[in-house]
Amino acid sequence: MIDDFKNRNIPIDGIGFQMHVSLNFPSVSTIQASLQAVADKGLMVRISELDVAVNSDNTLTALDANTASLQKQRYKDIVNAYLTAVPKAQRAGITVWGLTDDKSWLNTSTHTDWPLLFNADFSTKPAFDGVAEALAAGM
Repeated sequence: MIDDFKNRNIPIDGIGFQMHVSLNFPSVSTIQASLQAVADKGLMVRISELDVAVNSDNTLTALDANTASLQKQRYKDIVNAYLTAVPKAQRAGITVWGLTDDKSWLNTSTHTDWPLLFNADFSTKPAFDGVAEALAAGM
């Protein structure tokens, strides 16, 4: 699509990735390859809607410590993939898709999830630390 736009002289400056992912899908290598492919085209790259669902199979009734730790690592891996694949001059930022878990679009009357960086009371979750650690290491 990028090549088609460029070939037809349709202006394109960047691509935003809607990244609603789960703990195990897609793989970090797939994410990094997708980010790299866009960066290699010389475009700005943005993660525009990041959240990491942890209860896709709807079996959890609360976010336990093990699952929170896995989510932390997943966020960290995704941010690291972004920082590795996208040169500094082409980074357009990372936006998390929501603020607190209780307001997530993933929650319905029959499904609860904890995909974001903050608990309902605005306290940080381990996922927040994963993002912070990746950003600190990548600077």
